[in-house]
Amino acid sequence: MKTITYTYIFLISLFSCSEDIENHRLDLSEKDISTKSATIDEVNILYSTKPIADEPITVTGHTSAIIREGMANAIINITEENKDAFKLDPGRYVVDFYRVTKNITLPNGAYGLKQASPDCGYDPYEGNGVIGYSPTQTGNIYSMQTNTTHFKSKDGVSLSKETWRPHMPQYLKWVYACRYNPNLINRVDVIKSDKHVAFTTIAGNSNRSKILIAYREGNSHLSYDGKIIQLTSYDYGKTWKDKKVIYTPSPNTDARDPQFLVLSDNTLICRFFERTANKHTVKCIRSSDFGNTYQSPITLPGSSAPNWTGDAAARGNMLLLNGIIYSVSYDSVRAWLTKSTDSGNTWSYVSELKNGINETSLGYENGKIFCIARQAATGPSAYGTSNDMGKTWSWQDINISADAPSLTSYNNGYILTFRNKANVTSSGYSLDLAFWKNGQIASTPVTLYSNMDMDIGYADVLTMNGSFLVSCYIPNIIRSYEFWYDILK
Repeated sequence: MKTITYTYIFLISLFSCSEDIENHRLDLSEKDISTKSATIDEVNILYSTKPIADEPITVTGHTSAIIREGMANAIINITEENKDAFKLDPGRYVVDFYRVTKNITLPNGAYGLKQASPDCGYDPYEGNGVIGYSPTQTGNIYSMQTNTTHFKSKDGVSLSKETWRPHMPQYLKWVYACRYNPNLINRVDVIKSDKHVAFTTIAGNSNRSKILIAYREGNSHLSYDGKIIQLTSYDYGKTWKDKKVIYTPSPNTDARDPQFLVLSDNTLICRFFERTANKHTVKCIRSSDFGNTYQSPITLPGSSAPNWTGDAAARGNMLLLNGIIYSVSYDSVRAWLTKSTDSGNTWSYVSELKNGINETSLGYENGKIFCIARQAATGPSAYGTSNDMGKTWSWQDINISADAPSLTSYNNGYILTFRNKANVTSSGYSLDLAFWKNGQIASTPVTLYSNMDMDIGYADVLTMNGSFLVSCYIPNIIRSYEFWYDILK
């Protein structure tokens, strides 16, 4: 996080934070000309837009439903008179949304659901009155009103004839549809804290049997007491444990913005920077046992500019290229490139970059080292390329306004995440995700989270077999998302 001679403005919203998910009530019985219409197969339906809310929403002919912030599902509210969540009064059943990620064969030969959509309160794999759909199909989202009737959809958003279809030929009075990206497999709140937890990084060993998330924990955003914390997952990011401090600075010193890099021999490097009231310094610690223990910190070199103030900070992905590690540091005026040829044990200065940039991630494509950098409090990001391994650079502005851009190599391109500040005056800051290739964004950006408070984002990405994880933070929460790669199309 940029902290050098920078004025931070925190926007405190009087509104509750919300995910970028809309919920719609689809009513097949009421004819309200004020609502919009859509078609499901041969049945004309009406729906009215409902905001995400924590209070009950009236459902015609049924009990109330609760739409909880951040959830991609709706459930029947359970009362003292109707404690059974799966069979209420005659004709009333749980309404929920499940994304099928893997079919399983049930004892009766039918197919059932393997995994629920994120934050679902029920586990269809364990039964819960949901199994027995015949057949379910991967890639669909299912909504159940009774135990024999439900809709299916490829995307859970479109109301067109081609995507929403009754899965069994029975009449539905109403159903809820949620704006839910079908490429989202899972969303996990890794840790919740009353402290300031932020600035994440994520890494995994070669087969991803061990995955690490590191982040900064302190009493407040700018307090001089930040420590680097690490958590471990042994089930591909579904659960996290073994919380421990991997770096504690001296008193009245803040350690922040950790960044992992895994070398070819599985050596793990964690770079971060320290700050006091008078000094900023970039350091790294190395681990030869993948995060179990770390060696003493190593200080990275500063700028060679004659007027360098002695300060240095860092945020963004490093680059491992032909056994050489490249890293960018910055101060309040400039940024510079450093490198290590001995697995991070020693570092040397390479070149000055563009004045006025700070948080920077590195990549390599088409025979060039490139970087995407934050510059200025507002305005476009900077894109730099080097044909001579970082000695000299060419620069241009690009059509994104990115804080803390991250780059992770995938499929001859890069998964790009960034805190988008382009529309901050109207819709707040957002954490966005896109595919980067050949010097430009090559997919439609997807917003993972938005908030009028700027204190969000700072994501990192870990690729896995068939899916990828995104680590990030929102106020008081370290979070991870798991996506299918189709989201990058």
